[in-house]
Amino acid sequence: MKRILALILILGIIMGGVGCIQKEGNAIILSFGNETYTFTLPENLTNTTTQTQTPTTYTYEKRVEAGKILVIEDPRIEIKVDYEINKGKFVFFVTYNNQTNHYYEPMDIEIQGIKIHGEGYWVGTSLYIATIKIESPRELSFSVKEVSQ
Repeated sequence: MKRILALILILGIIMGGVGCIQKEGNAIILSFGNETYTFTLPENLTNTTTQTQTPTTYTYEKRVEAGKILVIEDPRIEIKVDYEINKGKFVFFVTYNNQTNHYYEPMDIEIQGIKIHGEGYWVGTSLYIATIKIESPRELSFSVKEVSQ
């Protein structure tokens, strides 16, 4: 099999060198003495590659003490973290558009395409800390403030 392929390759090189194989425009012409064979090639052989833009996701993770408020600046979303000792769970008070809703951990909500997940991180004797993970299609800025501010 290798010998046959090598023979065909050698014959192709010899025929091309002698002028038996020619390329004119979009056709290949094979000439064998008084016989001529013409093979036309397709006109449009362009390969186009389309690149799709994958959307960028910004991921943030904030640790907030109970009694403090995590503020997402734009859009204005306030997340107050508290710990309910009777239930043994963190509770998140989320204020958006002057409306407040509360969610027990684990909190999974979405506001204007921003995914917010809240859960307890550490419970001590006097310190309670929650983790809030945020995924957003755009960059966000944050601040943490005391409840009395």
